Amino acid sequence: MHYTIYVDLVWLVQCYINGILLIWIKFFLRKESTILRILFAVLIGGIGNTFVILLCNEGIQRKFMLIVPVFITIFLFLVNLGMFRIAFGKQNRKGYIKLMGTYWVVAIAFAGFLSFSPQLESGFHTNRGFLSVSGKELLIKGIVFLIILPIVNQLYQKIKLNRTQCYLLEFEHRGKKVRGMGLLDTGNCLRNYQNNEPVVIAEYQFMKELFSAEEQEYLEKMLDWNCDIENKNIKVVYIPYHSLGESQGLLLGVYIEQLGIYLGNERKQIMHNLVGLYPGKISIKEEYQVILHTDCVEAKDNMR
Repeated sequence: MHYTIYVDLVWLVQCYINGILLIWIKFFLRKESTILRILFAVLIGGIGNTFVILLCNEGIQRKFMLIVPVFITIFLFLVNLGMFRIAFGKQNRKGYIKLMGTYWVVAIAFAGFLSFSPQLESGFHTNRGFLSVSGKELLIKGIVFLIILPIVNQLYQKIKLNRTQCYLLEFEHRGKKVRGMGLLDTGNCLRNYQNNEPVVIAEYQFMKELFSAEEQEYLEKMLDWNCDIENKNIKVVYIPYHSLGESQGLLLGVYIEQLGIYLGNERKQIMHNLVGLYPGKISIKEEYQVILHTDCVEAKDNMR
């Protein structure tokens, strides 16, 4: 049996499916992106997937029986990495693994949704692996799949928060932003002894992107206790503590303009937050970079 492949239609279908998957990933993992970046990633991913589909014909597979499957696997892996890089920016190794895993979980869920939901009739059909669906069916079910995203995402975030007590955080300072994870530690009772305000503890390596090169140099000297000159741009506070791997000591603290804490679908914003800079790693497995004070989560917005 011979099939006629319309490359333009195959490319459009692949772009549509990749767009749905990337939007789900953006919401589930709370990744920062723009419509243009996702659109560009979708276009590139569509080209890569279309090329793979063109390779999956009997003639090429018979001629290069062993090479084609290996090549397709490696090529698809690189295409996915390229899409993630374009859509969500540069990631570390753990970030790419998380994106890849989420992409295929959502892809399988979408395939199941197409297979087991009610069938629609149409003259145009598209094949994707073991699926054969009409163009109308793919369009409508794709839209429905996006509509149910907020409901599924809200349920997922609630389950995640109840299980880990880790929250997505966003620090903003002088127009610069960093995102990471914070652990709510009920044992963190650290406060500024001068005014009793709660202290959030964060890794310096995580926070340093918020500061200029000159400020980073100053803070690093302060962390090494190798500087006795004040910097007018940074207000430094010394905070006594009794943990963090030592019996006691002083923690270098700085004020950050804004701290956003994502509680499910809600974003709590705290202004002018005191952050203690820890020079080492807070989490050995790098699951989080910040230790939250309970007052930060329970406080009202714009706490100062």
